[in-house]
Amino acid sequence: MVLNREVKFGRFALDLVSRRLTCAGEDITLGSRSLDILCELADAAGGVVEKDRLMERVWPGRIVEENAIQVHVSALRKALQPSSEGHTFVVTVPGRGYRLVGIEAGTTAVSSLSSERAASTFERHCTSGSAFTSSVPAAVGSS
Repeated sequence: MVLNREVKFGRFALDLVSRRLTCAGEDITLGSRSLDILCELADAAGGVVEKDRLMERVWPGRIVEENAIQVHVSALRKALQPSSEGHTFVVTVPGRGYRLVGIEAGTTAVSSLSSERAASTFERHCTSGSAFTSSVPAAVGSS
């Protein structure tokens, strides 16, 4: 059940159901992985999302380098442009992960979307022919 499907921060609004990001009413285009990361951060309601959790949710069943998160967070930060006060909305928590800051009171998403989104993301990326390899190891010594 979704209690609130929209998260607002600064000039931005993220609809977690339609996966639509807007800035002052204008659509903002993000790559699918950056959008997946933003949705996870928004779903955490300002809490820290650990790197391992992002890896599990954004790249389910895949082995990827940790810098993949950094690449997509960098793209996300660029798209979200610093606020008028000069701070970024995506903050690195050294040694732990990331968090979304500046969420307006009363707009925090409380949902059961995480598992649905993870399943959808997994299905979408499994059928896309992604270059990433599966995390399921090949059987050793099997014939």
